[in-house]
Amino acid sequence: MHLTLRQLQIFDAVVQQQS
Repeated sequence: MHLTLRQLQIFDAVVQQQS
């Protein structure tokens, strides 16, 4: 699955919120 830089930034923010 190809992820764009924007998607990676969004995903990282979600993971940090769930931590």
